[in-house]
Amino acid sequence: MTFRPVRRALTRAQYKPPEANLGAVQPCAARALKAAESTWTGLVAVNLKKLLIWAGVALVLFFLVSAPTQAAGLVHNVLGTLRGGAEALISFVQNLF
Repeated sequence: MTFRPVRRALTRAQYKPPEANLGAVQPCAARALKAAESTWTGLVAVNLKKLLIWAGVALVLFFLVSAPTQAAGLVHNVLGTLRGGAEALISFVQNLF
């Protein structure tokens, strides 16, 4: 069994092998269980992220199709706010010198 090096230095008292946290589970089963848990949680996080991105895209497209005038007004307001912030930043930097 090989261990990957730890990024930060640990004393012997601080280091606990991964199997120490799983109680009475056999070492091979503990490794398999830990690998399965990490794979499962990673898979769920990726699927949730994809789902939220697609839901956001669908919501924006629905908003654009159902109310194009209000969507254009919203984009105009957002760009105006960004422009005002950029102008304020430019004037701040100019006043520094």
